[in-house]
Order: sequence, then C-alpha cells, then structure tokens
Amino acid sequence: MVQCCVYSCFENSSNKSQYILHKFPINNQKLCQLWLKKCGRHNTFNLKNAKVCSKHFSDEQYQKCIYLEFELNGCGPRKLLENAIPDMNLPLEEMKPGR
Repeated sequence: MVQCCVYSCFENSSNKSQYILHKFPINNQKLCQLWLKKCGRHNTFNLKNAKVCSKHFSDEQYQKCIYLEFELNGCGPRKLLENAIPDMNLPLEEMKPGR
C-alpha cells in the first residue's frame, strides 16, 4: 500500500479513493525540494516510492484536456504539468512539529 506523503493526509492506494497518487519529480532536484517543503515532512523517506495525492494540486497544476472543454470523455488520467507544485490542502506551518 502506498500512502500520500503530505503530513496529515491519509489517502492511499488501497482505499477506493477518487484521488490519483503522483510520483515525486526526482529528476528535477529543485522541484523535488519544493514538493518536500510543501508536504511538511522533515523526516527522510525514499523519494523513489513517495507519492502525493491529487487533492493537493489545483486544476491549474494539470495539463489541459481538449475533450473536457467540449465535455467529451477520453482524457484518461489527469497529468500534472512539468513544473507542478502541490498547492492545496497542505499542512499549516504552525502545526508542523520537528519530524
């Protein structure tokens, strides 16, 4: 079972969730560090297996799908923009104890 690594998020791959789990951008060190900061995690974990669920990304962080504009099916799973950063439902800075 894979769980979203955002602090206090309990979405995972085993529940019947509407959320997609996105891999960390490990090929982009700067972007990867931004994701880590947004996740509110200070402990270390394996970034190759780490995921962030889609409830932490606004619609603006996703590639546009022409089918959606015409209300047609066929887009498949939503894809993040190359420079997407988690920007929703994130832990508050005051609530993050040293982890």
